[in-house]
Amino acid sequence: MRAQQRLNRVRKRLGPAGRWVFADACSILVRSGYLEDPAQTKQWGVLAAQLGEQRVRPLAQFSRLSLLTRDLAWLEVRRLNGVLCSTEYQDWLPRTTHRHGYRFIEPLTVWHRQHRPLQRGIPQLSSGEVPASVDVRRATGHALPSPLAPVEELTCLPWVRMPNSMDRLFL
Repeated sequence: MRAQQRLNRVRKRLGPAGRWVFADACSILVRSGYLEDPAQTKQWGVLAAQLGEQRVRPLAQFSRLSLLTRDLAWLEVRRLNGVLCSTEYQDWLPRTTHRHGYRFIEPLTVWHRQHRPLQRGIPQLSSGEVPASVDVRRATGHALPSPLAPVEELTCLPWVRMPNSMDRLFL
């Protein structure tokens, strides 16, 4: 429940850009190879004992995904509003990798390099106005998201291979 509330706040704050941040967080989670072990924490361990590990693991993953999305959104909100200073930008990566752990260092570093401070922000993205797609792509590296675009089309990270429409037949 808290994880979904975190994601809802990100979407509200970032508008269309919230989908990019979520897609990038999914990509980072996949690249890191992170698998939450429910037995490692008391909260998840109790739930796993009651419901079974296979039922609890996706919930634990979703919690991590929402925390990661929140951390990416912190930087992206400042960046899109044109208020991200170089000190905040430099401090973000060590703080975030420390929070999420060593296996996230490489994918977070790649994401961080692609999300440098903008010369001029694009605050319209979070206000609900829709700027020209070309301007958005040039400034952010992302295209404006289609309402039905899948996660792998929204992420700016190079390594993701999410299940495609043909895979859905087997999922």
